[in-house]
Amino acid sequence: MDLTVKELINPSTGEIISGAEVSRTSLSLPINITQNDWLEVGRQLNEIETGIGWWRGDWWLAKNPEWGSHVDEAEEAGVSYTTAAHCAKVCEEINSCRRRQNLSFSHHIEVCGLPEEAQDEALDWAEQNSASMRDLRKHVRTIKARLNHGDPQDPGMLPEGKYRVIYADPPWSYESASLKSHGVSDDHYGNMSTEQLCELPIADMRGDDSVLFLWAVAPLLPDALEVIEAWGFEYKAQFIWDKVKHNMGHYNSVRHELLLICTHGSCLPDERVLIDSVVSIERTGHSQKPEEFREIIDKLYPYGRRVELFSRSAPDHWTVWGNQSGMLDCECEIARAGLFYSVRA
Repeated sequence: MDLTVKELINPSTGEIISGAEVSRTSLSLPINITQNDWLEVGRQLNEIETGIGWWRGDWWLAKNPEWGSHVDEAEEAGVSYTTAAHCAKVCEEINSCRRRQNLSFSHHIEVCGLPEEAQDEALDWAEQNSASMRDLRKHVRTIKARLNHGDPQDPGMLPEGKYRVIYADPPWSYESASLKSHGVSDDHYGNMSTEQLCELPIADMRGDDSVLFLWAVAPLLPDALEVIEAWGFEYKAQFIWDKVKHNMGHYNSVRHELLLICTHGSCLPDERVLIDSVVSIERTGHSQKPEEFREIIDKLYPYGRRVELFSRSAPDHWTVWGNQSGMLDCECEIARAGLFYSVRA
């Protein structure tokens, strides 16, 4: 098969576009090309660009495993094994009858990893809205947040009853690519937008006199204050977690996180002990908060029902809610069973 030079054909007329030739390293067009033919060349090039990922993936999936090493076969065909395997994974996950003609291969990559029903929902949305890659990426984050943390509009997902102490570590959504590149990402868990967090009916959970301890990072402090107000609390003070280790930032080397103290009604600490506002504890896992802060909360507020939202552990005497509840506590059978939410009183 000679792929060195190929003539371009106008499919609407079936005629060869005179003087138009495409090779591996060039595209040659006649000086007197008509506007219609010129537009048709652009459309064909777009078809090639859109289809190449699918072609590579389906080609790789058709490989007979008895032919030998995957890497060796790819090299012999002059194709990057990583590229071929990546395209094949997308093709395997989204079969040909579910691929959208009006969306690029890259659009389909964005939905990989979602359940099939959610993939179709996202692709339908992208097609109906002529969504850019950036728009689809945002929409997929919203779907992940709903799958991982429940529908913000569904109050039944939250623990029932009133709580005096609420401790929350929200999965803030970061738009900055540079922040993501330094470990702040929705790869670890589905993120939620500020709007979604505000819509959570936390106000229905708080008692007449209650306190909220809310984790926030410096770049999203305004968002945190918005969430505090939406949940019906008033900002009062903060603890600063000095993580010892540094992270990159736009304006300085960030090594701290904020634990905001907010109240509804009258809810001063039960114990009149003044704890240093700056706590230095070396950070460990991604987004994992030191147990010392929960101990501080228990020390200041030993009385009343308490709930931890977006929890990663299941401590005694706390009700917990979150898609990672119990992941740091091997005794939490609900989390080990793989359920999204866990409640333990």
